Amino acid sequence: MAFQKADKRQGRLRIALTAPSGGGKTFSGLLIAQGIIEGMKNMGLDTGKGIAVIDTENGSALDYADRFEFDHLKIDPPYTTPKYVTAMQEAYDGGYAVLFVDSLSHAWAGEGGLLQKKEALDTRGGNSYTNWAGITKEHEQLKAIILSNKIHLICAMRSKQDYVIEQNDKGKSAPRKVGLAPVQREGMEYEFTVVFDLGMDHSAQVSKDRTAMFDGAIFKPTKDTGKLLLDWRMSGKPEQVEAPPAAAPVAAAPPPAKAPAPPTRLQGVFNVSLITPYDKPNNAGKAWKIMTYDTEGPTEMKTDVPEFVAAADVALKAGLTVNITYDAYANGCVIIALATVPRPAAVPA
Repeated sequence: MAFQKADKRQGRLRIALTAPSGGGKTFSGLLIAQGIIEGMKNMGLDTGKGIAVIDTENGSALDYADRFEFDHLKIDPPYTTPKYVTAMQEAYDGGYAVLFVDSLSHAWAGEGGLLQKKEALDTRGGNSYTNWAGITKEHEQLKAIILSNKIHLICAMRSKQDYVIEQNDKGKSAPRKVGLAPVQREGMEYEFTVVFDLGMDHSAQVSKDRTAMFDGAIFKPTKDTGKLLLDWRMSGKPEQVEAPPAAAPVAAAPPPAKAPAPPTRLQGVFNVSLITPYDKPNNAGKAWKIMTYDTEGPTEMKTDVPEFVAAADVALKAGLTVNITYDAYANGCVIIALATVPRPAAVPA
């Protein structure tokens, strides 16, 4: 961990437009978006699929489809946070250069928005203060998708309305509608690079401006506004693209396990001399050792089949030789069949 010299970096714009109803948020937002696209083309930057619009204003953006080229997604009530997050992520991943969300206010104060969800929680009971915990968590998800913008982002927000009495050009007192704070959770404007507050005459002033280009200005947004913002954003050093983490070395696959050798099936004539019971390991039951002799000497076989043991025991007591067929394993022999034949005269010592 070490301090490094600070450098302005290129990146993606986050622009907010606030206005009361009729203040021109949709048209101004499309103008700025189109200006960004034209500016990118002038810089030789890839504009992908151009502009994407998420519309919660009852399709109002479509009124301008004859003047701007964009792809449109209408969100209907309820205006839940997951709907916004999913739609924004689709735009981020869908190859667009600019996303215009019109408007962000419905996620907070619209039908099915977070305020309505909070009221529903309060109605069900519980502590009104602690009910904010889940609402705050959802709102943080909305802020996170805004801050993780992979493309240029413009968000419109309605502003609370009030009326002031002013003298008109005829010298008479007349009410004028003005916009106040945006209809969103307090502090939402902090997440944006620049916030334009529009008046009813569609003129804009900035209430927040990291670019320092619009401070004190009163103007009507145009395509040139988008181009200016893009020039400022792209004036820094190129973005540092984090290299993906190195893949962990893949451990060599263990050699395939050797298939167990097939059991050796032998058949022969054996002189049974002794049958001894013993306990199998791990309390696995009883088994028997059968000592036999053949031409190669003594052999110890094991079996847990009592029928075979009984037959061999009878043969032993009768002085007969047992003809045994068995499967030979590393841990002993399992008898699978036996028969008796007369014992040969000669018995190995």
